[in-house]
Amino acid sequence: MQRIRLGRGDKKIYILVLILMAQVFTMIIIGQNKQGFFMDEISTYGLANSFYEPFNNWTPEYYNQWNSSEYYFSYVETHDETQFRYDSVYYNQSQDVHPPLYYYLLHTICSFFPNQFSKWFGIGLNIACYLVVNILIYCTSRRYFKEEWMSYIPVLFYGFSIAAASTVMLIRMYMLMTMFAMLLLYVHTAYIFKEEILSRKALALCVITTWLGASTQYFFSYIAFFFAAFTCIFLIIKKQYKNMIKYGLSMLGGIISLFITFPPSYNHVFSGYRGVETIHNLTSLTSKGENLKEYVYVILNQLFVGMCTNLPAVTIAILILVVIVVACKLIYDSKNYMMGILLLTTICYFLMIVFGVSGVVSRHLYPIYPFIAILTVWIIISLITRLREFKSLKVIMSIFCIVLSFIGYTTKEIEWLYSNGDYATFVAQYNHEIPAIYLADLGFESSSNYFELAQYDSSAVVKYGDESIIGNLLNAKGNPNQFILYVLNDQKGMASVSEIASSNGYTQYKKLNAYNGSVCYLVSK
Repeated sequence: MQRIRLGRGDKKIYILVLILMAQVFTMIIIGQNKQGFFMDEISTYGLANSFYEPFNNWTPEYYNQWNSSEYYFSYVETHDETQFRYDSVYYNQSQDVHPPLYYYLLHTICSFFPNQFSKWFGIGLNIACYLVVNILIYCTSRRYFKEEWMSYIPVLFYGFSIAAASTVMLIRMYMLMTMFAMLLLYVHTAYIFKEEILSRKALALCVITTWLGASTQYFFSYIAFFFAAFTCIFLIIKKQYKNMIKYGLSMLGGIISLFITFPPSYNHVFSGYRGVETIHNLTSLTSKGENLKEYVYVILNQLFVGMCTNLPAVTIAILILVVIVVACKLIYDSKNYMMGILLLTTICYFLMIVFGVSGVVSRHLYPIYPFIAILTVWIIISLITRLREFKSLKVIMSIFCIVLSFIGYTTKEIEWLYSNGDYATFVAQYNHEIPAIYLADLGFESSSNYFELAQYDSSAVVKYGDESIIGNLLNAKGNPNQFILYVLNDQKGMASVSEIASSNGYTQYKKLNAYNGSVCYLVSK
């Protein structure tokens, strides 16, 4: 029998496959622990699957009346007559503030499972994108590092980080956006900077990637803009004027394609509340110093297990500036200008989020975490090999990344898991025959407890100020001896429990559970 010999290239691919399998397995294990949902995740399923009803928790019919469990599940599920209805997804997104691509994909998955809901529909889509991201990190890193084995290090560093895990666990468009951000980086690395005369393939990839990324999240346009701006500057310096014009038009063509294929995006960007808010923040002179500090801490916690977060903000700022200066020196010495464009794009996108977004919203940083991983590993390896040739550097860096990930998993929290969700759902299931009332400030907060309310045979959402309607709701149920009352977990909510109970003839109330911003009480006569 002929003996099969594996080439060095085959072995390297097998190593990558083993790493990717371990990472996917890790994400599946973490996904098992996701027990609840952020309110925007509920909207994600609803916008993807609800038939021409983008927001059931914003309509007048949602409030001050009893709704059945079917009412809640019908919003987040597809049905036999609404499978593959992309016209509905288009309409729903035209009423929202986000482009439709992620919702098209999620709707496609859900359409194969009508009348069913599962967190795995969204997590599974994110894991698929996460897998592509890590492949792209490897393929891109091969072009940055002198030795191919170094290309595994950024894959380990990002892929096993709690930053990546948090991105996968959030059932929103950010993992898909991260994938297209990495694809755009790969296109620039493999085609734009490689070719003296840009081919039609390179230009087409720029158009398609920019279009798909912008069709996923409007903030992707920031990344595309900075890549384009700094690349155009580089091409001008190189006196490649024709390439610069063709390249610039191709990147612009991707954005124009978004407005052609999804015309509501124009109003979203320039008239929608998110777009107006961002423009206002960027043009106002309001100090964002505290936001800047908090966003830096987010990155340090998500990717670097909280290292340096105990230092004063000024010290951290000085360290970051030193790292940037060192990185610029390394880039200049090695003539690796694509790495310089990556560094500038990452910094500028970060600053756009800091100054353009109200408050601190960690999920907007997710798409640049692979960039930071590649930059970090490149800087460290470049410094070490510049100072001394370490034959064992491969082992040291690999162990460092794995240990860093282990520390992150054991000392930091992965976002969006809501670890007490199963118990909250159990409490609702156990009391499903008792009518439940959710008292909220704006109403849509109830989405955070969506699947608790879905367990009850009948439940109602009442806004503060409409408490008088609770008596009518209970009368419609024959004045039951008991009812469940949810209030927001704040001073106002706590104070309202006793008043609501006594004003409706109930003398006792007992706290059953506190979860996801609300407190659940059993109110009895």
